[in-house]
Amino acid sequence: MKGLVVDDKSRARVRPLVAFVIAVALIVLGGGGSASAGSQAANGRLAFVSDGGCRFAPSTRNDEVFTMAPDGTGKTNVSRNAGADAGPAWSPDGTRIAFGRGVGVNDDIFVMSAAGKAQRNLTKTRQDEAEPDWSPDGARIAYDVGGMQIFVANADGSARQCLIPGGFTPAWSPDGQKIAFALTVEPANHEIFVANADGSGLTNLTNNPGYDDTTPAWSSDGTKIAFTRTLGTAGDIFVMNADGSGQTNLTNDPANGGEPTWSPDGTKIAFSTNRGAAGDSEIFVLNADGSNPVNLTRSPANDTAPDWQAAPATPVAPPSSERVCRVPRVIGLRVGAARLRIRTAGCAVGRVSYARSRRPRGRVTRQTLRPGVRLCFGVKVGVVVSRGLR
Repeated sequence: MKGLVVDDKSRARVRPLVAFVIAVALIVLGGGGSASAGSQAANGRLAFVSDGGCRFAPSTRNDEVFTMAPDGTGKTNVSRNAGADAGPAWSPDGTRIAFGRGVGVNDDIFVMSAAGKAQRNLTKTRQDEAEPDWSPDGARIAYDVGGMQIFVANADGSARQCLIPGGFTPAWSPDGQKIAFALTVEPANHEIFVANADGSGLTNLTNNPGYDDTTPAWSSDGTKIAFTRTLGTAGDIFVMNADGSGQTNLTNDPANGGEPTWSPDGTKIAFSTNRGAAGDSEIFVLNADGSNPVNLTRSPANDTAPDWQAAPATPVAPPSSERVCRVPRVIGLRVGAARLRIRTAGCAVGRVSYARSRRPRGRVTRQTLRPGVRLCFGVKVGVVVSRGLR
């Protein structure tokens, strides 16, 4: 039998055909149209809240939004602000984070880039707003107001409207057609409900009067909902089908657990729990069937409110490492030298005041912060300067 002989021109014509056939085969074998959207997603970084970052005052721990790799490495403070931050939520494309922040006596919804840049207040109201969640197309953000009603607004903060009176902790379904949320049901327990995206068609999914069910989270394929079920002071992570059936306890642990979030590929669930060595809150991750719980944060800080990023199509620049202000000693220096030393140490010059002193005129006699303290980058250090005895 003769072997197949192909001349150069024929070979050139065959190559595109072979490439096309291989491409089609890869699409079919790789999951094509029958695979769920969740199975195609890549797991990005976890956003969470921690009080283990730098401090803006020596005696005050501050809640900040951090991110970390799925294995717990690369923890980075991205919000870096004196206001208390809470409830981070990744945008569907993985490039932005919505979160709550204390502003004066109220909490507002903010948005920032994945690296913590361009922080912007979306709500600016006198109400307390928290627990934001993005619509799957990234065009809108749902959030709760005062823990008693769910509002929705465009992603730029415009067109704000009340969607579901009485609801809190909203979670948009992956197809954008439904919103799961918690609602207080008489006599006084919380249940997981689901409603249409326009607020109509409320349906109680959990129907369990003996417990409090909160913080729903959809799986990436929309077939399951994870949530927190609390009896007394201890919570467990449960999973149920999207219609409320098949409610299953995944954690079964005496410690208090809550705030579940699914990995984008649907294989894991991260959550917060007080299983830390000193009873502090840590971020754990386990398989979607409840097996193999692993502590990701392993820190003496309180780490809560995880949310899992879908890895963006275009890689986002990693957050910069956290800079700090190491308060320098400036007593005895002239004002100009003191200013320079303060700025070189990563701090900012605060109020400069003058007072009578036996020290030489123009020398620093006191400073507002103790030398050697490590605080957040840019914290202000004030000084008192001698004006002599005259």
